[in-house]
Amino acid sequence: SLNITVIKVWGTHYERGFAQGYLIGDKMIDIFENYIKPIFGQYLSIARQYIQNGQNIYIKEKYFQEAHGVEDGIIAAGFSKGDFDYLDVLAANSFLDFYGFLSKSEKNNINLGCSSIISWGDATQNTDLNGNTVVTRYVDWTQNKSIIDNQVAVIHIPSETNEQPWLMMGFAGQISALSGANEYGAAFMHALSDFNNTASLGCAYIPIWFAIREGLENIDFNNDNLNNTNDIIEALTQNKNGFADGSI
Repeated sequence: SLNITVIKVWGTHYERGFAQGYLIGDKMIDIFENYIKPIFGQYLSIARQYIQNGQNIYIKEKYFQEAHGVEDGIIAAGFSKGDFDYLDVLAANSFLDFYGFLSKSEKNNINLGCSSIISWGDATQNTDLNGNTVVTRYVDWTQNKSIIDNQVAVIHIPSETNEQPWLMMGFAGQISALSGANEYGAAFMHALSDFNNTASLGCAYIPIWFAIREGLENIDFNNDNLNNTNDIIEALTQNKNGFADGSI
């Protein structure tokens, strides 16, 4: 059987965050205590500072509201959260971006992995796809028990009039989109193991996963009266300073 928890949340950003904290807050805390904390180590406090001051990593206010909702939902559900708070939610969702600020030697201690398989033509000819292309996304990431045990699919039904339903496939606590889809298509991010540049300070990088979410969740992001891949492209290329780390 699939080791994936599926939840459906609706309402404002705060309400959707609250629902996630209330429903799967225990899974979030498990990942935070047994993956995020150990892998960030001494740098967690710096990551929190980056997010709070917005000079190196910039996150929109609506996601701060959603992260506050997550923390409040965890408290309302009675989960023991320790020192876990909304800034830790945002730090976890900006993991790869903060990773981009580390030196090459510091990055050597962190093993990341992404993989997908693309099928087309003869491989899909005798199926409902009729020869069209399909991407199969593996949420592999790393061989950490908490990561493996707490994979989730979150179906978002926004109440905001400029947003549309979308699906996040990933890990408990993700309010961004490492892998996501809406009615019109999907977007997946792959980390590059051979990217060894270091991000510059003061560039207010938008976290890559939040940028992907922007393209999936906002209706017609590029205002061309269509909902398609170009909305994702616009959500990514609008960042004048690029991104803190390399990815596909």
